[in-house]
Amino acid sequence: MVNQGDRDIRWSIITVAYNSADVLRRHWSSPIPDDVEWIVVDNNSADSSVQTARELGAKVIELGRNAGFSAANNSGMASATGQYIGFVNPDVFVQWDSLVQLETLIDASGAIVSPSS
Repeated sequence: MVNQGDRDIRWSIITVAYNSADVLRRHWSSPIPDDVEWIVVDNNSADSSVQTARELGAKVIELGRNAGFSAANNSGMASATGQYIGFVNPDVFVQWDSLVQLETLIDASGAIVSPSS
């Protein structure tokens, strides 16, 4: 785990946003655990995505242009400090307690996992 200020960061969750304010409000309103950093990379949204993500507790990277999905994810990855990385779309509900199960799978296989549903 990486210590970030007074927090030990186990997971970095990276979300790419583009005009996603409403979706972020619907799917990301639950409290973020202390050992998780949520990084929202904004692809030059015209709505309130940046402000909404900050209000919900995300660290926000404003690209100032629409760099595309992959480049935005790479920008988020470059600033991630967690031992584990999750790339999660803005319209996904994250069940925070399931991260422990993902850690177990990742540690056992040394591989990438891609959960569904």
